[in-house]
Amino acid sequence: MNRCFWMVGCLVMLAVLGCDNKPQQGEADTSQTKTFGPEGMNTAGMGRPADIENINPVIAVKFIGKHKGDDPKPRHVTLSMAEAQMHMPGGKFLAMDTLRIGFYVNTLDVDPAASGLGAEEAVKLRDHLKGPDFFNVKQYPTAEFDAKSIKLNEDGTGEITGTFKMLTQSQELTIPVTHNAEKKLLEAKFELDRTKFGMTYGVENVAEMVEVQISLDGSKG
Repeated sequence: MNRCFWMVGCLVMLAVLGCDNKPQQGEADTSQTKTFGPEGMNTAGMGRPADIENINPVIAVKFIGKHKGDDPKPRHVTLSMAEAQMHMPGGKFLAMDTLRIGFYVNTLDVDPAASGLGAEEAVKLRDHLKGPDFFNVKQYPTAEFDAKSIKLNEDGTGEITGTFKMLTQSQELTIPVTHNAEKKLLEAKFELDRTKFGMTYGVENVAEMVEVQISLDGSKG
């Protein structure tokens, strides 16, 4: 009887060790995800109903790259995972004084319809973008933006200055933003020179400048 239990136990161990932990088709691969910065991006306990100052806003992120020449062929890339921390003294959006955003670039996907691609073409492009020619997500699965100064005006305009970190490089950016203080919504559109972060592949055909779009909803933190 003991021999039987031993054999069953061995079979169970083999089954566990042999499991394929790779994500299924359509799932985000977060197996290589690391924490953000020296303090990490642990947002546990933030955005509690009783805490109107510390918020985890809802974030949406998109990258738009273009080809060079008369036919730019924009390619729309979305990130299905991003997280953020923000602090609003007194719960007032215009008083926001901190903002940190963590981008899980290993969750990037290509929007076929917006990019004018078929499903198979979009998957092929996605896999190429995840590779070492571009985002190299296996080695660098995350990027981050840490605001150093935030200025939001009553008229719905503003600018945020901070450090954007991606791959092995950091760059200080001043980003123009628009916002709705009452609804606690903020949108940013800016450009990054991908070659400054080591993405030098295909510069003869693909534009160096990439548009980044970020939307932030602080009402649901």
